[in-house]
Amino acid sequence: MKRLWLILCLLLITGSVAALGVYRVATLSVTHALERFIAALPPGTTFTYRRARPSFLVRGVTLHDVTFRQGRRAFHARVIRLGHPQYLTHGQLSLSSLLLKDADYGTPQLQLSLERIYFQHLLIPAGRPLLEESDQATASMQSLAEVMRFDPARLATLQFSRLQLLQAAVTFTDNAPSATRSAEMPAPFALKTLTLKDFALEGYGVGTRVQAQLDGLDLTATARLTSLAQLSPVSLPLLLGQPGISQPSLGQPGANQSAVPPTPVAALPSENALQTAPNRPFQLHLDWFTLRDGEMHLLKHPFRGDFHLARRFWQAPAQVLWTDPGNLSWGGLKLRFGTEPDAPQFGVDHMIAIRRQEAANLRTEAQVRGFHFRSNTPLPFPVNGAASTLRFSELSTLPEGGNGQWSSDVSLRLNVREAGEIVVEAQTQAPARLPGFFLAPEDVARRAEKAAFARQSRISSLVISERGDRLIDLIMLALQFRQPDMPASEIRHSLVTTLNQLALTRPLLAPLADYLLNPQNRTLKVAFGALTLEDLHNLPLNSAPEALFDALHLTALTTSLPDR
Repeated sequence: MKRLWLILCLLLITGSVAALGVYRVATLSVTHALERFIAALPPGTTFTYRRARPSFLVRGVTLHDVTFRQGRRAFHARVIRLGHPQYLTHGQLSLSSLLLKDADYGTPQLQLSLERIYFQHLLIPAGRPLLEESDQATASMQSLAEVMRFDPARLATLQFSRLQLLQAAVTFTDNAPSATRSAEMPAPFALKTLTLKDFALEGYGVGTRVQAQLDGLDLTATARLTSLAQLSPVSLPLLLGQPGISQPSLGQPGANQSAVPPTPVAALPSENALQTAPNRPFQLHLDWFTLRDGEMHLLKHPFRGDFHLARRFWQAPAQVLWTDPGNLSWGGLKLRFGTEPDAPQFGVDHMIAIRRQEAANLRTEAQVRGFHFRSNTPLPFPVNGAASTLRFSELSTLPEGGNGQWSSDVSLRLNVREAGEIVVEAQTQAPARLPGFFLAPEDVARRAEKAAFARQSRISSLVISERGDRLIDLIMLALQFRQPDMPASEIRHSLVTTLNQLALTRPLLAPLADYLLNPQNRTLKVAFGALTLEDLHNLPLNSAPEALFDALHLTALTTSLPDR
């Protein structure tokens, strides 16, 4: 028995001595590696850590309270763990895993904080040409030191099988675009803050397929209205929080004037409005986002200063962001323009898109479900379209893409306060290649490009249905005819008179008169002919109602009797 205890004690002592020796050798290896890394850092760089110890479970090293400073850039992490580092040829460095906890990074332009970031199978390419006398260890440490410069273009060259971020937050302190960017392509948005609850990316730089998943994205930014004015001046009232439709007087008609109230005229923001409110804050929230079996072009070189790539983005965003077959989906999109309690809001419940290759073409099919909208002006009521769907498809020619045409089937079931349910069904077609809205200068060729896009984008088979006796209320709300100096009853009477006169002068509108007499539980359907964006832009909003109805290309107006 004593001999057995003696053998066990001897084995324990031998094992302890061996473990101490292994730990000592590992500690020396860690010390030498850190010395090589510090020697490879650029002049003027400060790198400190409180403790470094081997991590045998991952065959690597763990650093505590790491601080890195270079000029006005500072990085700090409570824990950094490198798993199984390997020095490869040509100065590459391979890590089976890389874990950072409670990391912070700051520059004069941004502040970044991360609760956790984890890489699997990380490959750091060589940073610069190697000297002939450099050994693999020194060259690999030089590559790691190059990454610690935190240059976006250098970080984009990393390769990994999986990346996961938890609780990331970015605050942008300076987003002024460069002079070249301002002259060539005005930046329409300036990011302010960005937060992520969870983000995972697989296959970056490895193979040709990327899978990404995102949960809980919140973003705040500022819209530069002077740049957005090139895109859609009509949408600017929503961002400015100003009425988009004028409120004309509904006074008594004169000798040469009919009893028809004047038609409202769309009011575009004045030059003074853009000068006094050049920027408009907005917030974006996304519940989740998934991309599978696809490849995002911008993930190849996301920080490359490629003006031609930026130009192609504004002309064919779907093709630039997402180039290969795969499927993409997201849900819970919410946009809020402004910080006021009644600021305009827009939301989409769910979207799924599938892209597949057919011979030399890419076919994209997508479905969007659930639309929600609220605005104080020019539509002062919320719209709930949870039961609405939008299906669209596009066939483009490889490799550039964007040469095809988008076609869609629209089925909207909108619940509007004070107006009940409105059903809108239509088909649309539009070129996949957009005109360069955000590209300056606005020359003759650019105007011709926009005009061609407006002529080629059309809405066909448009049918609008409204049930019940709330049609007048809907028109009154949409056109903002409520004036403080005129009772609502007089406004309603004037509108009914206008519609009745239209029914008398336009035989196509004859069912409207009967509907106005007895609208209870009846459904009114209005069908329109083909309308292009050019037609909608040139609507005679300041002309007589007869001219407006003619320009809308009405083809049918029917009413259904109440259900028995």
